[in-house]
Amino acid sequence: MPKIYCSKIIHKMNEAANKDKSLKDILNILAKETRKKFDTSSATVYLIKGDHLVITNLRLDSRILKNIEHITGVKLNQVKVKLKKGGYYEKALRTGKSSLLTNPQQIEDLMCEFTDSKAIQMTVPRIRKLLNLHSVIVTPLIFGKEKIGILDIGRKSQFTKQEVEEIRAISSNVTSIIKRKRTEDELKDYKRYLQLVLDDFPDLVMLLDSNAKILEINGKPESFLGFTKKEMIGKSILTFGTMPPKEREKVTKDFKKIFKKEDTLVRQYPFMTKAGESVFVEVQSKEIKIHGSSHVVSLVRNITERKQAEKKLSVSEKRFKSIFLTSPDGILTFDLMGSITSCNPAFLRLTGFTEKEVIGKHFTALPTRFMQDTPTYLKLFESVVTTGKSVHVPDFRWENKKGEVRWGEAKPSIIKCEGKICEIQVILRDITERKELEKKRKKAKKFIEEEIKKKTKQLQIANKLLREANLGLNRDQNKLKKKMNKLISGMTLSKNEKLVLYGLVRYPNLNDQQLSKKIGVKRSTLTAVKNKLHHTGFYHTIALPDFRTIGCELMCIINYSKPLTQEVIKKLEHNPNMVYNLSTEKNFLGVLLSKNFTEAKHAIDLFRETGDDEEHLHVAYYPLETSSIPILDFSQVLAKKFELPYGKEQPKSIKPIAKLKENEKKVLHAILKNPETTDTNLSSKLKMSRSTISQIKKRLIKNKTINIVNIPNMKKLHYELIAYIYSRKDMSKIIKDVPSSCVFTISGEKETSCFFVFENYAQYSSEYKKILEETQLANQKGEHDSILFPMTEVANNSFSFSKLAKL
Repeated sequence: MPKIYCSKIIHKMNEAANKDKSLKDILNILAKETRKKFDTSSATVYLIKGDHLVITNLRLDSRILKNIEHITGVKLNQVKVKLKKGGYYEKALRTGKSSLLTNPQQIEDLMCEFTDSKAIQMTVPRIRKLLNLHSVIVTPLIFGKEKIGILDIGRKSQFTKQEVEEIRAISSNVTSIIKRKRTEDELKDYKRYLQLVLDDFPDLVMLLDSNAKILEINGKPESFLGFTKKEMIGKSILTFGTMPPKEREKVTKDFKKIFKKEDTLVRQYPFMTKAGESVFVEVQSKEIKIHGSSHVVSLVRNITERKQAEKKLSVSEKRFKSIFLTSPDGILTFDLMGSITSCNPAFLRLTGFTEKEVIGKHFTALPTRFMQDTPTYLKLFESVVTTGKSVHVPDFRWENKKGEVRWGEAKPSIIKCEGKICEIQVILRDITERKELEKKRKKAKKFIEEEIKKKTKQLQIANKLLREANLGLNRDQNKLKKKMNKLISGMTLSKNEKLVLYGLVRYPNLNDQQLSKKIGVKRSTLTAVKNKLHHTGFYHTIALPDFRTIGCELMCIINYSKPLTQEVIKKLEHNPNMVYNLSTEKNFLGVLLSKNFTEAKHAIDLFRETGDDEEHLHVAYYPLETSSIPILDFSQVLAKKFELPYGKEQPKSIKPIAKLKENEKKVLHAILKNPETTDTNLSSKLKMSRSTISQIKKRLIKNKTINIVNIPNMKKLHYELIAYIYSRKDMSKIIKDVPSSCVFTISGEKETSCFFVFENYAQYSSEYKKILEETQLANQKGEHDSILFPMTEVANNSFSFSKLAKL
C-alpha cells in the first residue's frame, strides 16, 4: 500500500506537469501529498540559486508559521539558506546521499544553518518544540551531475527504513520533474524571445509550402501591405490580391526557380496594398527542408522609398545635365589628380577653345591661365580636395584664344560618389565688364569723398549743438521714467478692485453675472475692473488637471541647494514632467509629476550627473493615491491682505471621470495649453461645434477633471518672498486651522510640503514660528526645513501642465 501511495504522488505530479502546471503548483502537490502520506510537521523544497538555497515551497500550519515569524522577526518564505561547508545541506548535495536526523541536537544544528544571527539561533530549541520535530530527512535533488536542490521533511515520530526509501524514490522523480519543467520553461522563453525578435524585425518573413501557400508570417504585414496575418495565412502568394495580374506569370516562374537554385533568389516586384496603392518590394527566397518536405522562406522588404529615391536621382541627373549644357557660366570638372574630365559649351564659348584643346589636360596646363598664378591654383586645389569644403575665388586674370586679358571669378566645389569625393567641379564667370564698372565707381567714390570732407566741418558744428540738446532731453526722459516707476510701484488698488480680484481668485469658475451677485458688485463695474486687472497683469489664469486622470500617480518636490549650470536648468525646465520650478543662483526647487518612480528618476538623475554630493539634493515623494489632494489657492492670502471675510467651504468630493473620451482628451489638452482661450477659438482649432466644446468643458470642471485657477501677481501686491517649508509631519490640519500665507500644500503619511508668500521677512518669521509651535517641531532639528526665494531674484515662476496631457 505505501508503494502504491508513493506511485500515486508521483502520478499526480507527472499529471500536473503534463497539464503544463507551474513548478510551484507541482511542488505544492508534492508537499500536500507528502504530509498526508507521512504525517509530517513540515515538507519543504529548496532550489539552488548561486551559493544559497531558496525556499520554493513551504508547508506549515499557519498558526505555527505566525508564531515562528513572531519569534524570529523574519518572513520564512523570504529566507535564503547559505550552503555552509560541512553543513547538512552542503554535505547532502556534495555526497548525493540522504541524511536521517533523529537527535534533537542534530536537528537544531540543521535549523541553525538558516541564519548567521546569534540572537535567532538562540531561539532554535523553542522553534523545534513548536514544530514538534524529532526526526528529519534531508534528501538531495540531483539530476545526473547537476545539483538542483534539497527536499526537507520532518515530523514528530521516527521515520522507518521503508519510509526513508519511499522518500528517496519520490525525490528521484521530483528531480526529474523539476529538470523537465525548467527545460520546458527555458524552451518557452526561447520561443517567446524568438517570436518577439521576428515580430520586431522590420522586414516580413514568410514560410511557404511547395504550392506557394503562406503557412506563417511574422510582424505586422498590414504596416505596408494593409492585410492582416489572418487575411494572408492559408492563401497562395501567386493568387493573392497583392500581386498585380501582369506580374503573376513572372512570379510563378521565379517560384519554380527557387527549387532549382542552391543560392538565395532575389527579385523585385510591384505589389498592391489592400487600399489599392502601389508599393515595391524586394523578395529574397530560399528552399528549406522541414521533415523532408520542401518549403520556402521568403524575406520581404519594402523598397518603395528606395525606388522613389532612384527615380528622383534619375530626374536629378537629367536636371544637372540640362543645367550643365545650358548654363551661361563656364563649368569644368577635374579628377582628383587635377586633369580636366569635362567642360560645358559656355566655357568653350567664353574662351574660344575647343574640347580637344581642353579635356584631358592638367589644370596647370590650361591655355587660359597665367604662368605666375600656377602656385595659387595648386594650393587652392589641394585645399578643396583635403577639406572637402567649397571656396570662392573673387577675381583672377585669364586669357582667351584671341590673346585678350579678361577677369573672372570661380567657385570650386566637390562632387561625391557613394559618400566619397570623386571629382572637383569649378564654375567660372566672366566679370570683365563688372571690373571696369568698379574702376569707374572708385573714381566717383573718390570725388564724392572729397565733397563730403568739405561739408564735414559744417556738420560738426551742427552735431555739437544737437548732442547738447539730446543730453538735456535724455536727462528729462530719465527723470520722467523714475517718476513713472515710482508711481507704478506705489500703485494701490481701490475697494472694488480688491473685491473683484479676490472674487476672481476665490470663485474662478463663476461667470461675470454669477460673480457679481456673489461679491455684491455691479456687473458692468465688475467686467470693467476685471478687464483692467487682467490688462495690467494683476492676475493670470491656469488650468489645473486631476493628475490621476492624465496618468500621473506620483508627485515629487525636488530641492537642490547648490548652483546649477544653465544647461542643466534648461533640461529640467524642458522636462515634460516638471510642472513648476523656482530657481536662483543658489537654489533650484521643482514640482515634478510622473506616472511612476522610474519616470521621475530620469529627471532626478540630472542632479546626480553634476557630480556633487547628494547631501545637497532632497526629494519628497508623494504617491497621489495615499496623499492629500494638492490644492493651489491664493484666496486666503488675499482675504488677509485686503481685510476681507474669509469663510471656509467644504469641497465636494466628486469623483473625476475615470476614462476620458477622445474629444474630452483634445479639449482637456487645449484648455491646459491655453486656459484663457474662448470656446469659439477652441471650436475653430479643434474642429468641433461651440456647443460641444462648452458641454465638455462644463463636464470636465464639474467632475473635477480640470480646475480653473486664477493666480494673482504677488509682486504687484508688494509680496517680497516665496517660502518652501518642508516637515516630516502631517501639517495639513494645522495649516487649515492657523491663518497663514500658504498657497499650496500636499501631505503624505509622514511628510508635508508647502509653498507660502510673504510681504516681508518679519511676517515670514512670525508665521513660521507659529507653525513650528503648533507642530511641536520648534526644538527638533532635522525634522523641518525652510527655503526662501526673493521675488526679485526668481528666474522662473510658471506652471505648465499641457505637456502632461498629451494623451
